[in-house]
Amino acid sequence: MGLNVMLARICFYVFAFCLVALSLNPQAWAARGDRWTQVSEVPLDTSQSSTLIDLRALSGSFMAFRMRVVGGTVKFNELKLNYSDGSFYAADQAFELRNGESTKVLDFFRRGRFINSVRLSYAVVQGTEPRVQIHGLQSWRGRRAQRPAGEQYVKSDEAPPLPTSTTQVLPQATGGLLVASKYVTFHGDHDKIKVAKEMGKFGRVRIQVRDEDVYLNSFKIVYADGTENTHKIDLHIPEGRTTDWVDIDGARFIDHLELSYRKKPGFEGHARIEVMGEHAEGWLSETGEGGKFNDGWILLGAQSAGFVGFDTDIIPVGEHVSGFKEIRVVVRDRAITLNQLRVVYGNGDEDIIPVRTRIDAGGAFGPVDLRHAPRRIKEIQARYRSRFIDQAARGKGAAVVEVWARR
Repeated sequence: MGLNVMLARICFYVFAFCLVALSLNPQAWAARGDRWTQVSEVPLDTSQSSTLIDLRALSGSFMAFRMRVVGGTVKFNELKLNYSDGSFYAADQAFELRNGESTKVLDFFRRGRFINSVRLSYAVVQGTEPRVQIHGLQSWRGRRAQRPAGEQYVKSDEAPPLPTSTTQVLPQATGGLLVASKYVTFHGDHDKIKVAKEMGKFGRVRIQVRDEDVYLNSFKIVYADGTENTHKIDLHIPEGRTTDWVDIDGARFIDHLELSYRKKPGFEGHARIEVMGEHAEGWLSETGEGGKFNDGWILLGAQSAGFVGFDTDIIPVGEHVSGFKEIRVVVRDRAITLNQLRVVYGNGDEDIIPVRTRIDAGGAFGPVDLRHAPRRIKEIQARYRSRFIDQAARGKGAAVVEVWARR
């Protein structure tokens, strides 16, 4: 009898563990059977500067993609995914991948789409012979989906068709730093998002949406001195997309944003609304206001951390002359596993800081002294992921990772 009781308890704990792990991610139940698959690997011709990878022969539909480079270093000036329905995704800035590095998850769309091609424009670092791997995320339904006959094929060197949906004209949710966020339930039609003063002053912002589509009527920015401005949007924003940038008053701190959006009667889900921003002109400069607050610490970048695999955030640092002496990583909302920090300086030199450690929500890694400081920083690459199991997590969402620097 004692053995039977012990076995029953073990089974119960295993089952409970699985339930907890799934409940921590709002998309975890839907992700059962999801699988990453390498769908293509092609060499990059060093005598060329662009290539078109034809993927029309692939079976099934895909929810997202990642790109990985092996065997060299490549700077990509263009990355464009062309789908069979005429829609496309285009990266909104140039980026660089070194041997073994991957992009973050690209263009997640829960229902899946049929991919036609990937268009790349690139420059290969001399003396290397890199290859590009394309990895696709498929659900079990996606692996069985049949490509509809007669869907439009858009070659990457042709003009795209006129937009037929907001998905085709709204940018992907990338770019800028995460200023503030909030989960909304659609039971009402208004919400307030508080902005911490230490985040800085911003010259422009935009609203991006995760987990669920949102019809955004408008948003009001209320500054710390009580002044306010209302910006009319009146737009359906699909999940994973963002509004265009909106210029705001960079001379004032933001106190909060007030959102107006459409209700969804009877809907029990939620959306994560994120406020992205770009610092006001001069905030990072040695004579700017940035160094007057937070004991001299200046926020360089902030993003949500994914749950699956390690994300590598590439954080371009705004123009500055005098450089920084130290950096640190601050984590909010949920614990992360921080794998590596790579600091790229203005002259091309790098510091690679292996970390491989857990950082709890509200905790920090560092400060880390930079070699031969002060150094002008071109960009910081932080590699990390959210931890599924974290009983102290704030809500069920991903962690927020912030990179700070001080002179």
